[in-house]
Amino acid sequence: MADELGIAVKLLGIDKIDRFSSAFAAIELEMPDGLVMAADTLGNLNRSQMYSFASKYRLPTIYESATSARQGGLMSYGPDAMASESLRDPPRPSPFRLVLNLNTAQLINLTLPSDLIAQADEVIASSFR
Repeated sequence: MADELGIAVKLLGIDKIDRFSSAFAAIELEMPDGLVMAADTLGNLNRSQMYSFASKYRLPTIYESATSARQGGLMSYGPDAMASESLRDPPRPSPFRLVLNLNTAQLINLTLPSDLIAQADEVIASSFR
């Protein structure tokens, strides 16, 4: 699908904490137009490094976890971790939620389209002085 859309995809797996530096160096060599971060334990524990890197290079980054958007990531799209289910109920799919952080968009000098903002399930914004 990415090829059909003219999008180049490069996967960088980070399986140890000391590999963040080499992954960041690889990204710097071929500066992309944006990043997609998959949710995993190592990434979640070190997401502040990712926020700093993305902000430094003004890279739009999408995360799976809404927590990431709430804590400084640009946006997230993924299952709603806040949807609680009783252990007695049969499992059911969690709804996906789009969370946009307009504060981060402003920091990286990115204007998000108003129709995207209107479709978001949650918009994080505060006024800057």
